[in-house]
Amino acid sequence: MPSLTVVKLEWLLSSTHLPPIVKATLQATALSALSNVLAQILKAYRTGNHFHLDLAPIFQFALYTFLNTPPNVLWQQFLESQFPGYTLQSRVEKVSDKPTPEETKWEEELAEEKAAQDEKSRTRGGDKRTASTSVDPAAYHHKGEDEKRQGEEHKE
Repeated sequence: MPSLTVVKLEWLLSSTHLPPIVKATLQATALSALSNVLAQILKAYRTGNHFHLDLAPIFQFALYTFLNTPPNVLWQQFLESQFPGYTLQSRVEKVSDKPTPEETKWEEELAEEKAAQDEKSRTRGGDKRTASTSVDPAAYHHKGEDEKRQGEEHKE
């Protein structure tokens, strides 16, 4: 049972205190050997031949992976140190961006006050002061200029 072997290997690697490069090498080698066995089984099934385990390709595959994984791990560590996917500073900023409970309560109180003020201004309705504050000053200014232009056109 190949899956049982992988489970045993995972248990062995998790229960021992090996350096990460050794763990990665052993895991990659085991997966490589297992994938070659699976490939041989699938090939025998597809061709209709009787399955015969060929140890030479399994050994070659595992040896190549065993020799190739440590430099790859070191290369990946180097790349991560030169071009980090995240920095400690960005993680701290993300955490500090969340509002504190006091800030949240303060924001809720401000929103309630604004809603109460909006409600008061709606109930006053006919009050000229309320109506004049609801008009955009820039639009009001442009309207006056347009009236001046129209008056000048009529004079001509």
